[in-house]
Amino acid sequence: MTVVRLRCLAFGLVVLGFSPRLLAAEPVETSPSETKTATAETAAPETASSEDGLNDLEKEQAAEKLAAEQRARRERDQPRSELPDPIELPAPPKWERRLELGVDIAYVSRPFADALVQPGNRYENNIAWGLHLHWDVLPWLRFHPYFIDAHHDIVLPPTGLATGSSNGISSAATITDADGNEDISVATFVFGAKLAPTLALSSRARGWISAGVGWGRFEFPLMVVTEPNSEPFEIRERAGVFVEVPIGIGVSFDVIERWLAIEYEASAAVVFGQSGDAHENFQAIDVAGEKRQIGPYGAIEGSFVQTLGLSLIL
Repeated sequence: MTVVRLRCLAFGLVVLGFSPRLLAAEPVETSPSETKTATAETAAPETASSEDGLNDLEKEQAAEKLAAEQRARRERDQPRSELPDPIELPAPPKWERRLELGVDIAYVSRPFADALVQPGNRYENNIAWGLHLHWDVLPWLRFHPYFIDAHHDIVLPPTGLATGSSNGISSAATITDADGNEDISVATFVFGAKLAPTLALSSRARGWISAGVGWGRFEFPLMVVTEPNSEPFEIRERAGVFVEVPIGIGVSFDVIERWLAIEYEASAAVVFGQSGDAHENFQAIDVAGEKRQIGPYGAIEGSFVQTLGLSLIL
């Protein structure tokens, strides 16, 4: 029994010696109020740290805003250089008429000087063509080069080339060209230049008077003389030159503004300085080998030209 008691006592001491640890390992039940208090005590430091973080962000933003305001104030107070005056762009250049280049249809009359040729000799009036250039040297003055090419039928009666000498052409002779045509064509051309004071009649119409000088040439073809009871013989080609001083008046109108103009001009020219073998006594050799005296074609009295032209405005 004693042994049993001692063992029980030892067991009880062992149990009593380990009971605090067992009690510490067991969960401790707490009341709701105690739980809330513990939670509040735990959350309080976290809230405080969050509020401190927000305050630091606001302070940083406020500092940046203050620094920006200070920079703006310094920039505003800093003196600035004056802006340069605005640049005025030049106005586009005003359009001005400078050149006109055109073609002409001309009606040309070149009468013979009656006192210098045989009666009946004449040039037929004819249609010709020409070229012209107008250069506006000044707003009121134009330089006007021109060219006219004309072919005139020449009328030569039997006595048209007679000289009155014994070896001259018979009054009964006929004169033809190399092809046997009695209508003999004489080629002429003239070129020169004029100065033309010009008046603007409107924005599209202009008028002018002109005066100038030109040089021209006549080219007579080979001719064949046929006399009664005789073999025909030839008169070779002949030529003559002249100088003219034309004076004219004209008007133009811009059919298409700044692009195309139509013009009309009438002029009369004094002719002088006519020379060449066409205006002198000439010699030919007939089929018998005899020299024959050939009279001059004669000088012209003047030149009258009317032109109708189209001009390209450049």
